[in-house]
Amino acid sequence: MKQDHPTVVIEAAKDKDGKPEARPAKIGKAAGHLTKLHLKVPASDWEHLVLLAVVQRPDAVVVIQCDCAWERRALWETDFNQILSTFELR
Repeated sequence: MKQDHPTVVIEAAKDKDGKPEARPAKIGKAAGHLTKLHLKVPASDWEHLVLLAVVQRPDAVVVIQCDCAWERRALWETDFNQILSTFELR
């Protein structure tokens, strides 16, 4: 992201109580961690939601990244969560 937008500001997305949206979560059937990030480019209307799902394995770390325009996040988060619920390690 920094290559495409060198001035991008990346911070944890916050819930309605102002708390960062990062927590342990089930990613499909696997235990993992879910983090929501708010990306902004100063002096621009470019804003995105990046949802990161992370599952640690003994031999690797699996990261799933979902990205959408910030103003469309309510719609896309539902789809992202539905996709993540189907995640399966083999």
